[in-house]
Amino acid sequence: MTKFLFSKVIILLLFTTNIQAYRFTSDFLNGFYWQSFPVQMQIFVNENSQGSLLSSLVNQAVNAWESEVGREIYSVPTSYNVGSSFGNNIRWSKNFAAETGFDPSSTLAVTTRRTSGTYIGQVEVVLNAEFPGMLTNSGQILYRTILHELGHVIGLDHSEVSQVVMASSLTSATSLQGDDSLGVNAVVDEALYRQSIGFTSELSSSDEKNSPAACGSVDLGGGDGGGLPNILLSLFLGFILILSPKVLRPTRNFFPDQLT
Repeated sequence: MTKFLFSKVIILLLFTTNIQAYRFTSDFLNGFYWQSFPVQMQIFVNENSQGSLLSSLVNQAVNAWESEVGREIYSVPTSYNVGSSFGNNIRWSKNFAAETGFDPSSTLAVTTRRTSGTYIGQVEVVLNAEFPGMLTNSGQILYRTILHELGHVIGLDHSEVSQVVMASSLTSATSLQGDDSLGVNAVVDEALYRQSIGFTSELSSSDEKNSPAACGSVDLGGGDGGGLPNILLSLFLGFILILSPKVLRPTRNFFPDQLT
C-alpha cells in the first residue's frame, strides 16, 4: 500500500511539473468538441467600409493557426456580409456592454460557444467596435485580438504564461508562439480522436441546446495567470487525473511530456 501511494505521488509530481502552460476551454474539458473540421464561419460587418480590412485580417489569422497544425481547421470565405449575423460568425458590436456584459473600456472581444448534444454547435466572436484603434487595426490591435479569439474558437483557453497569443491579456505578439503551437496541436489532436471514436460527453443532451459559455475576453490588464492559486489547482487536477477511472483518454499531444 505504501509503495502504491508512493508511486502515485511520483506520478503527481511529474504531472504538475510538466503540466502544459496552454489550457483548454471548460466545455472542451467537459467532453464537448467540434463534430468535424473545418469549422465553418462567416464574417459580418455593420457597413461596407469595415468589410475589406476585417476579412483580410481574419483570413490572415486563420492561415497562421492552420500552418501550425498542417491542416484546414477553419473555413472562412474571403467575402463578408453586411447586416445581422447568424450561424458561426465573427462580427463587430457597437453596443458591446449590452451585448456581452463585458466592460467596453478594457475588453476587446468575447468568444461565445453553444453546445448541442456532445458537440460545439455554434460559436460567435464579438469584436468591440467602441475600443480606440480596433476598427482601424492601429498597432495591429485588431489582428492580435482576432488571432487570440480564433484560439478560443477551436477550444483553447488562456495560457498560464505571458507573451504568447493565448495569454489572458493582450500582448505584443503578432505571431503564434511555441506554447500556442503546442496548444492548438493538442486540442486538434484530441478533437480528431473523439471524432474518430464517436465520443459522447457524459454532460451532453441530445435534445437540448445548452446555455452559452462565454470566454476569451482579451483585456489590457496585467497578470499572466501564474502564482500559488494555479499551482494548487494543478495539484488538485493531478489528483483527479490519477485517481479518476473516467478521465478522458490523453493522446500523445494532450500533455507536454508526451509530445514528440
